[in-house]
Amino acid sequence: MWSKGYSVVLALVVGVFSACGPVDEAELPVARQGIEMCPAQVRAQDADGLSTASCEVCGDGICSLSESSWCGQDCGPICGDGMCDWSESVSSCAIDCGYCGDGLCSIYESTTSCAQDCGSRCGDGVCNGTEHASFCGTDCDLPLSLPVDKVQYCRSGFFCNDTVSFPEYQVWEDNGVADEKQKKTFLSRASNPPRSSVERLVFIAAGQQSNYDDDTATLLTGQSDDWNTFDRTDKTKYVYTHPDSLAHQMFHWTPWQLSNTSVNLAFDARFNFDFAEGEKQDIEDAYYQWLRNKFETGRIRSIYLAGYSRGGCLVARLASRFNRDLPNVPLIVHIFDGVCAPVSVTHPGDAPEWGLSTTDLDNPFNSDYYAYKVDMFHRFPNRNRLAVLNQVGGDKVIVDQARAFTHHDATEPTWELFDNGRRWYRQTWHNLEHVAMDNHDRVNDALQHLYASCVDLGC
Repeated sequence: MWSKGYSVVLALVVGVFSACGPVDEAELPVARQGIEMCPAQVRAQDADGLSTASCEVCGDGICSLSESSWCGQDCGPICGDGMCDWSESVSSCAIDCGYCGDGLCSIYESTTSCAQDCGSRCGDGVCNGTEHASFCGTDCDLPLSLPVDKVQYCRSGFFCNDTVSFPEYQVWEDNGVADEKQKKTFLSRASNPPRSSVERLVFIAAGQQSNYDDDTATLLTGQSDDWNTFDRTDKTKYVYTHPDSLAHQMFHWTPWQLSNTSVNLAFDARFNFDFAEGEKQDIEDAYYQWLRNKFETGRIRSIYLAGYSRGGCLVARLASRFNRDLPNVPLIVHIFDGVCAPVSVTHPGDAPEWGLSTTDLDNPFNSDYYAYKVDMFHRFPNRNRLAVLNQVGGDKVIVDQARAFTHHDATEPTWELFDNGRRWYRQTWHNLEHVAMDNHDRVNDALQHLYASCVDLGC
């Protein structure tokens, strides 16, 4: 509301315009704006108590006393007015001219927004600066309780009325994956920075989950054997994960930070051994498009894929595509007794999965265990920026055809492949049951390989 003083001044301004002839209505708002921009300076009051203040107009070229602290247009640069004027600089007026990276921690910057100027502080909720998961897990490690999404869920308990839980999962629908398979696909976007910030992509897949009893635990994602408590109308729940899991420990072995690393975990990839060839391809396509949408091609610095059992087969298939499409991006692949199908038990006409042969190779420690042959050179044509670790047991998984895969001539306990003098593939055989192939020792071997590969490739 205007004061009486403002009313008097406005009347005077209008009077001046009137004395000079008809008032142009378009000019009145300009005059009024000038008065509103200039606070009245009370000098005295008349007998009626009305202000006899004069009101200076910002922009009239005169720097009045009342304008000196706020009207840079008349009074010149003012430190603190939010504008970095010609005579100001970072050193003379950091409030107006400061920026992240100028070496000064201004009042508008903090350890969370600009570690470059303000340093880092463990416990502020942001992993930046010199912080690392090994000594500041509160900021730099994944939380133990992770959000897990069902790709598709029922909005109604009775009629279902299904839909994708989040827009990014629309790729499952677009690729024709059946609704019932989408409802049984459970994914965690454990670290989900903006696409424009992502420099590293991580995808870790658990093994095939049971349809009949308790789900399968794995030390890759850290899920337990009773993780799935979802109802049909639940789209997201928080699930506790093991602190010694690969998903958690990888941040202790690498320079990665949550702020620029997209971490995605498949608790149930729903990429089952008995699915038809076409169904598997649709699901692979959905995963590949989903992961590709996580980053900008020109910004990505490295990709890390790891999977156990059927999750290992999915990871192997995805790795072949990343290797083909992004040959210059460092790609690190860890397979834990990955199980692809050399022949289909339920769909006899299907082609062997991932180029597997129907011939096998014995585990050098135990002839009861064997794995199906595949040519790794053919699977990965671009090997300059590639590092693969394949840990193989070869135990039977339910049926004889469900076993691990091996490079076709890896007859020794440790087998390595080189390209131009550089090792790009390492395979180790283990005398272990399939259910033990994702234990602490196997995860520790993977972490050591991850560290060495990061040093080698610069991930």
